[in-house]
Amino acid sequence: MFVLQTLQLFAICFLWINVEGTGIEIMLWELKTRLEEFVRTTNQHITDFGNLLASNDEQKYKEHWEKFEKAATRLSTG
Repeated sequence: MFVLQTLQLFAICFLWINVEGTGIEIMLWELKTRLEEFVRTTNQHITDFGNLLASNDEQKYKEHWEKFEKAATRLSTG
């Protein structure tokens, strides 16, 4: 959860700083929201997802990346 909490903190800080027009605050907010959606829909810890992505198990990587993409797609369409 540390990664997610850190992203939330960054999102809050960027919202306080005047970065209008740069899209930074939108990108961070979207990333935070997508990570939260991934955690909710897969019942996995976000650091486990990162560890699996960094591993040499290509099949696991593909499975988890697909889950992340599905969660992100549901979020953007829903």
